[in-house]
Amino acid sequence: MAAPPGATVELRQGTETALLPGEQFDGILTFFVLDCFTEDALPGALARLQAARRPAAPWLVTDFPPARRGWHHWLIQAMYWFFRLTIGLRARRMPPWPAALAALGLRPTWEERFYGGAIASLVLQASPGPAQ
Repeated sequence: MAAPPGATVELRQGTETALLPGEQFDGILTFFVLDCFTEDALPGALARLQAARRPAAPWLVTDFPPARRGWHHWLIQAMYWFFRLTIGLRARRMPPWPAALAALGLRPTWEERFYGGAIASLVLQASPGPAQ
Protein backbone atom coordinates (compact mmCIF):
# COMPACT_ATOMS: atom_id res chain seq x y z
CA MET A 1 0.00 0.00 0.00
CA ALA A 2 1.45 3.33 -1.03
CA ALA A 3 1.29 6.42 1.14
CA PRO A 4 -0.95 9.21 -0.16
CA PRO A 5 0.81 12.07 -1.99
CA GLY A 6 2.26 14.56 0.45
CA ALA A 7 2.13 12.15 3.39
CA THR A 8 4.93 12.43 5.91
CA VAL A 9 6.37 9.92 8.30
CA GLU A 10 8.00 10.99 11.53
CA LEU A 11 10.21 8.44 13.21
CA ARG A 12 10.99 9.17 16.83
CA GLN A 13 13.79 7.77 18.92
CA GLY A 14 13.45 7.97 22.66
CA THR A 15 11.32 6.77 25.50
CA GLU A 16 7.73 7.42 26.42
CA THR A 17 8.95 10.14 28.77
CA ALA A 18 10.02 12.25 25.75
CA LEU A 19 6.43 12.53 24.51
CA LEU A 20 5.08 16.04 24.71
CA PRO A 21 1.63 16.77 26.20
CA GLY A 22 -1.03 16.64 23.52
CA GLU A 23 1.07 14.82 20.92
CA GLN A 24 -0.99 12.39 18.85
CA PHE A 25 0.27 9.68 16.50
CA ASP A 26 -1.40 7.61 13.80
CA GLY A 27 0.31 4.47 15.06
CA ILE A 28 2.39 3.21 17.96
CA LEU A 29 5.11 0.60 17.44
CA THR A 30 6.69 -1.20 20.35
CA PHE A 31 9.00 -3.87 18.99
CA PHE A 32 10.89 -5.72 21.73
CA VAL A 33 10.30 -2.86 24.16
CA LEU A 34 7.57 -3.97 26.56
CA ASP A 35 9.69 -6.74 28.06
CA CYS A 36 12.22 -4.11 29.20
CA PHE A 37 9.86 -2.48 31.73
CA THR A 38 9.57 -3.58 35.31
CA GLU A 39 6.12 -4.70 36.35
CA ASP A 40 5.71 -1.51 38.40
CA ALA A 41 6.78 0.82 35.56
CA LEU A 42 4.76 -0.85 32.79
CA PRO A 43 1.29 0.62 33.50
CA GLY A 44 2.57 4.21 33.55
CA ALA A 45 4.59 3.74 30.38
CA LEU A 46 1.65 2.18 28.56
CA ALA A 47 -0.67 4.96 29.74
CA ARG A 48 1.69 7.60 28.29
CA LEU A 49 1.88 5.76 24.98
CA GLN A 50 -1.89 5.22 24.93
CA ALA A 51 -2.45 8.94 25.51
CA ALA A 52 -0.32 9.70 22.43
CA ARG A 53 -2.26 7.25 20.21
CA ARG A 54 -5.09 8.69 18.12
CA PRO A 55 -8.36 6.89 18.97
CA ALA A 56 -8.47 4.78 15.78
CA ALA A 57 -4.71 4.30 15.49
CA PRO A 58 -3.28 0.78 15.61
CA TRP A 59 -0.69 -0.29 18.15
CA LEU A 60 1.80 -2.76 16.72
CA VAL A 61 3.60 -4.99 19.20
CA THR A 62 6.28 -7.61 18.69
CA ASP A 63 7.75 -9.08 21.83
CA PHE A 64 8.35 -12.18 23.87
CA PRO A 65 5.13 -13.36 25.49
CA PRO A 66 5.36 -14.23 29.18
CA ALA A 67 6.31 -17.87 29.74
CA ARG A 68 6.15 -19.78 33.02
CA ARG A 69 7.77 -23.05 31.96
CA GLY A 70 9.58 -24.81 29.18
CA TRP A 71 12.34 -23.60 26.91
CA HIS A 72 10.66 -20.21 26.39
CA HIS A 73 10.89 -19.55 30.12
CA TRP A 74 14.56 -20.52 30.29
CA LEU A 75 15.42 -18.49 27.20
CA ILE A 76 13.75 -15.41 28.67
CA GLN A 77 15.53 -15.91 32.00
CA ALA A 78 18.89 -16.17 30.19
CA MET A 79 18.15 -13.00 28.21
CA TYR A 80 17.26 -11.06 31.36
CA TRP A 81 20.46 -12.25 33.03
CA PHE A 82 22.56 -11.29 29.97
CA PHE A 83 21.04 -7.83 29.54
CA ARG A 84 21.14 -7.10 33.27
CA LEU A 85 24.87 -7.95 33.22
CA THR A 86 25.77 -6.16 29.97
CA ILE A 87 23.59 -3.03 29.95
CA GLY A 88 22.15 -2.85 33.45
CA LEU A 89 18.56 -3.72 32.50
CA ARG A 90 16.43 -3.14 35.61
CA ALA A 91 13.68 -5.61 34.76
CA ARG A 92 14.32 -9.06 36.17
CA ARG A 93 11.30 -10.84 34.74
CA MET A 94 8.71 -10.50 32.03
CA PRO A 95 5.98 -8.01 32.93
CA PRO A 96 2.40 -9.02 32.09
CA TRP A 97 2.27 -6.80 29.01
CA PRO A 98 -0.59 -8.64 27.25
CA ALA A 99 -2.87 -8.15 30.27
CA ALA A 100 -1.74 -4.54 30.70
CA LEU A 101 -2.62 -3.73 27.08
CA ALA A 102 -5.98 -5.47 27.46
CA ALA A 103 -6.62 -3.36 30.57
CA LEU A 104 -6.27 -0.29 28.33
CA GLY A 105 -9.13 -1.63 26.20
CA LEU A 106 -6.91 -2.83 23.37
CA ARG A 107 -7.68 -6.10 21.59
CA PRO A 108 -5.75 -7.91 18.86
CA THR A 109 -7.14 -7.57 15.35
CA TRP A 110 -4.24 -9.65 14.02
CA GLU A 111 -1.81 -11.96 15.79
CA GLU A 112 0.97 -14.26 14.68
CA ARG A 113 3.41 -16.39 16.67
CA PHE A 114 6.93 -17.24 15.58
CA TYR A 115 9.68 -19.62 16.70
CA GLY A 116 7.38 -22.08 18.40
CA GLY A 117 5.44 -19.32 20.14
CA ALA A 118 8.51 -17.62 21.61
CA ILE A 119 7.76 -14.36 19.76
CA ALA A 120 4.35 -12.76 19.35
CA SER A 121 3.39 -10.06 16.86
CA LEU A 122 0.07 -8.27 17.27
CA VAL A 123 -1.89 -5.40 15.83
CA LEU A 124 -4.06 -3.93 18.57
CA GLN A 125 -7.08 -1.66 18.25
CA ALA A 126 -9.39 -0.18 20.85
CA SER A 127 -12.35 -2.37 21.62
CA PRO A 128 -15.73 -0.69 21.89
CA GLY A 129 -16.66 0.28 25.41
CA PRO A 130 -15.72 2.49 28.32
CA ALA A 131 -12.07 1.32 28.67
CA GLN A 132 -10.93 3.48 25.71
